[in-house]
Amino acid sequence: MNKVQSLYNKYEYLIFLIITLLSASQVFFYYVFPTLDGPHHLYNSNLILGILQGNTMVESYYQLNNVPVSNLMGHALLAFFNSFLPSTTALNLLVFIYIAGMAFSFRYLMVTITGRFSPVNYAVFPFIMNISLILGLFNFCLGIILLFVLMGYWFKVHRSLTLKQLIFMTALLILMAFTHMLTFVFFELTVIVFLVYDIITEYIKNKKFPFKAILLKIFKLVIVTIPAAVILISYYFHVNEILESNISRTINDNVGLFENLYFIRPLIIYHVSNDGYANLPFFVGFVVLILTYIAYRIIAKPGKAAGRFFRNFMLIMTIVYLVLLFVVPAGFILHTIRIRLSLLFFLFLIMWLGTLRLPRWIELLAGLFFLFIFVEHQFRMGPVRSRTSVNVYDMHSIVDKMEENAIFLPVNAKDFWMEEFITNYIGSEKNLIAVKNPQAYGPFPVVFNYRGMPYTTIGGHDRHDINIFFRSGPETNEHREIDYILIYNQGKFDKARENPELKSFFDILDTNFEFVAETPRKTTALYKRISK
Repeated sequence: MNKVQSLYNKYEYLIFLIITLLSASQVFFYYVFPTLDGPHHLYNSNLILGILQGNTMVESYYQLNNVPVSNLMGHALLAFFNSFLPSTTALNLLVFIYIAGMAFSFRYLMVTITGRFSPVNYAVFPFIMNISLILGLFNFCLGIILLFVLMGYWFKVHRSLTLKQLIFMTALLILMAFTHMLTFVFFELTVIVFLVYDIITEYIKNKKFPFKAILLKIFKLVIVTIPAAVILISYYFHVNEILESNISRTINDNVGLFENLYFIRPLIIYHVSNDGYANLPFFVGFVVLILTYIAYRIIAKPGKAAGRFFRNFMLIMTIVYLVLLFVVPAGFILHTIRIRLSLLFFLFLIMWLGTLRLPRWIELLAGLFFLFIFVEHQFRMGPVRSRTSVNVYDMHSIVDKMEENAIFLPVNAKDFWMEEFITNYIGSEKNLIAVKNPQAYGPFPVVFNYRGMPYTTIGGHDRHDINIFFRSGPETNEHREIDYILIYNQGKFDKARENPELKSFFDILDTNFEFVAETPRKTTALYKRISK
């Protein structure tokens, strides 16, 4: 065991690098790494390029948001990658950067506060591939990277805070403001708790209360926060009604509050019951490791107090996020607060575990266990990811049959939630105007050109004449017809012909459109408007 420990110590960074690259490279095994909202982001990134290139057809339906939105970074990166790479490769590259970035930023944070990356910290890898990533919440995921970097940097420089350091922190916070609002809130919460904790420990240690030093530190923190805070306040006041309506929405959620913990909610992906119970060994591993540490501290001598400051702080923050997890109501759980709070709870728990000093053989065994959990989790999720990725590849096979700048109506008859927005992959590389785009409104970088949008009809009929929603401008605007109808899961949709609510749609489809092609795997059918 001593030889194993010495080899690990010698090659620890190389081991970490290899594991990180292997973990991140898995995204390139797929035609596209599938996520729920990823199709929106990819399609909108191409709209950004079309607008910047002056495509008048794109500009007639879409425009850049004139609000400094807090969901910009992921879209900007995707637009940049999409400008010179195939669109699906661009998305995979973004996910690759996120996985590698989160791993290295977490390592930077742990090395900053403990001087090492404990084998126990490999528990973070399963949480890198968390449900926020699978939901396609790219900006929030990228914001976590900035959260780790800013935390590590703050812990490193908070006692000096020179002008150069303050400027660097200000720049990072502005970047975070344009990435995601919640990660900015999480950082500010962490720093506030840290300041209070630092003041209390200083007083206990020196029996003094350094008012000037405390006020100066608070003043400097306020100064570096103001630019980012102004951006986010402006953003919030422009979209607060939308945000509040989403937070107040309630959905049927089968996972209770305590199940959020022992099912490890941040890792529940496709099926709550199956994936939740499959995560139980991971939760048991955390419990066993904590009990082992408690037993070790009781049996062994306490030793030196080195590292106690950050060890206690990480424990405090773990408790803070646990309390918040219990306090914040469920609301629109999949897209708002609680699922992210549970992620932060587990991340701080892993940080705290990384500050503990246990016999190295126990740490090594714990690290191997957590890596096994990570690998098992990826293999378990792999088949679903592969099926969705293949379906996207199949769907893309008919894009060449659609004319540039054509208007199309995507119709999805699939009932698997993961593929709810899969049709938005159409138009992610070629300029095509989708009249259904669920993320082209207030909080996002690209929005519908509501006032200037053409009055769009389907077979000469208004959108109100059919039971399938799509966007259209005022009737006083220029009139345009939908050129294509794209139906995903054609077989299931044909069964809906018996539904009287869809009779109008099928009448229009049969009368005004002609069948053009079906994809090789028969997942998608394309219809083109009959010229008159």
